[in-house]
Amino acid sequence: MGDEKNSTFIFLCIYSGLNTQNPVLDSLEREINGLEGKEKVAYINRQYYSLYSTNFKKALEHLSFAKKLAEENEWKPELALTLRHLGIVYFLQGNYESALSSFQEALSLFESLNDPVGTGFTLKEMGNYFKRQKQPEKALALLNRGIELCTQAKDTTCLAENMDIKGVVLLEMGKLEEAKAILTSELEILEKTNNETGLSYVLNHLAEIALMEGQIENSVNLLQRSTDIREKNNDLQGVAININNTGEILMGAGRPAEAIPYFEEALSASKEIGFPDLTRHVMQMLSESYSAIGDTKQGLEWMKKSYAIKDSLFNVKRSEQLAEMDAKYETAKKEKELALKEAQLQKRNTWLYVTIAGIILLALLFFFVLRQQQQKRIKAELQADLAASEASNKLQEERLRISRDLHDNLGAELTLIGSAINRKVFKSASPEEKTELESISKNAREAMGQLRETIWAIRSEAFTLESLSHKINEFGQRAGSIHLHLDVDQPQLKLSPSQTLNLYRIAQEAITNAVKHGEARQVSIHFYKKEKNKLVMAVKDDGKGMQGNTRSGGYGMQNMKARAEELGGELNFLSKSGGVHLEVLVPV
Repeated sequence: MGDEKNSTFIFLCIYSGLNTQNPVLDSLEREINGLEGKEKVAYINRQYYSLYSTNFKKALEHLSFAKKLAEENEWKPELALTLRHLGIVYFLQGNYESALSSFQEALSLFESLNDPVGTGFTLKEMGNYFKRQKQPEKALALLNRGIELCTQAKDTTCLAENMDIKGVVLLEMGKLEEAKAILTSELEILEKTNNETGLSYVLNHLAEIALMEGQIENSVNLLQRSTDIREKNNDLQGVAININNTGEILMGAGRPAEAIPYFEEALSASKEIGFPDLTRHVMQMLSESYSAIGDTKQGLEWMKKSYAIKDSLFNVKRSEQLAEMDAKYETAKKEKELALKEAQLQKRNTWLYVTIAGIILLALLFFFVLRQQQQKRIKAELQADLAASEASNKLQEERLRISRDLHDNLGAELTLIGSAINRKVFKSASPEEKTELESISKNAREAMGQLRETIWAIRSEAFTLESLSHKINEFGQRAGSIHLHLDVDQPQLKLSPSQTLNLYRIAQEAITNAVKHGEARQVSIHFYKKEKNKLVMAVKDDGKGMQGNTRSGGYGMQNMKARAEELGGELNFLSKSGGVHLEVLVPV
């Protein structure tokens, strides 16, 4: 269940012994300070789990020191292990770009060292990473490779950990029976080898499955077995997560009031150990719990606090960095394939040279030139494919990720807010309060509509003028008693997502102004090409026009001009009286 090993029960809660002055941590610090050189690096790597389960900051300090020392002395096996452990700690802190970078470096080192077990463990962590990034197919590909390597190496711990994450991925994909089968097999392996740490994780996952099957008591018992193991091993973080999961079981059983004390304790624990991802999640659980018992005020407050932390963990810049790092990883793989093919071609050329040594010089030169040309052509084709694939994958994955985040997170939260307000309207006895709440509810619905339009514009690589005109026409039909006429000269003209969304917003604003301010009954929009590379959107209405310069200086007009300029174009007013006539010119 705990997401430090990645399951679908997501996190948290507190253990009464959790504090910054921990005797286990003090003992570890004394041992580390008494060692030097490679022994110190080895000890830090052996104890990295104990370090981060009590204090993330200290774990990062010691692992960063071990990395530096290993790099300076070119201790490649120790460096690879340290990089993997650094990636795990970064991942648990929500620092995903640093986590992926560390995992990629560790994987390259283990592969260069021909270490199947080290490679297998690292593939498990990368599968865990892509699971969190909602890329289950990529996660399964990495985990299956890890299972194969660990099986060949006959390392049961490596095998069990890869099976553990694979089971969770299958569970999140809705493949309950497959997940249960592989987790049960993992449990048998761990019980035979008496691997208590691994047992605590697989028991959590099986407890989750039991809960999904409606076996509440069985789920609680499995979770308690896991907690007993973690208490025995002084895993304070793991105990906290298990107690939180008890709260989530209570939520799932329809007992939110009993779950709230667990989540409140979890909030204190997550802040104390410096785990922002846990803090964000427990705030979200508190929001859901209070909303479930009808305390929407508390629910909204906890939701706002959760947003504040979520913004710091998942901002757009970080998402771009993650996409860039993932693209670098894919590029490195393809470059390795290119180098392998080049080596194969070179080997074939050498063999050919030896074979035809007795042939006359002219034939030798002919075949050599032919092979060289073939090698250059294949290399050029691979490089072109690599560049095109990298650019296309990066853009499409980023668009899909953003649209999923908008739909799954912001869309869901807007729906929750709207539902909470509607319940408040129904219960309110004050007409004034009902009017204010209905206005807020209307704003929430409008925001949801704008969100859907934004998602529509960013999900595809390209749009046509025809699809844009259909979307504008849909808005015109909702705008009120107005006749909208659309004329498109080149309906199949391709537009980018940015051009599509900005032109749609400008048309939307122009129609709204014509109805609301100009009292127009007809609006016409004409799309046509001007010169070779300029698209014109001409908008006319039969309203009463602008009064002085009030509308042109309004916030809406400023937004229209800003959107046109964002596309490298311009917006011009050709008439401001007797109906508004404006033109937007955009390079295409």
